Amino acid sequence: MAALICITLWAYQTAPSMLRAWVAFCLCLLALVFSVRLAWGFKAGELVWDGSTWALHCQMRRGSVWAGDGTVHVLLDLQLVLLLRWRATGVWGGKWIWLERRSEPSRWHLLRCAVYSRAAYEPSKEPIGS
Repeated sequence: MAALICITLWAYQTAPSMLRAWVAFCLCLLALVFSVRLAWGFKAGELVWDGSTWALHCQMRRGSVWAGDGTVHVLLDLQLVLLLRWRATGVWGGKWIWLERRSEPSRWHLLRCAVYSRAAYEPSKEPIGS
């Protein structure tokens, strides 16, 4: 949506040819459709922190399961919601993860502490939250 607004402002300020404006609009629309399709591909997931690495386990809408280790970066923290960027180890690109406090209110504080903590050199043998 932001891309469409930027394209509109660009077209207003620079007065490009109609062909260029339509090509830019179509590319943004294609990117939007592709993003929505990817976002709706995930049904649910579990983000796991063992003290040194993050792991993401996702259940896809098609029934398959995906899991992998990687890193998590906080992009937006509004206290009740978090927007994280997940990057799997050895894979280019990443996934956006939107987390809300209402899904697990009793563990929300532990999650927020974990995403801001630095990794330990050796994983803890004790489960987090015990």
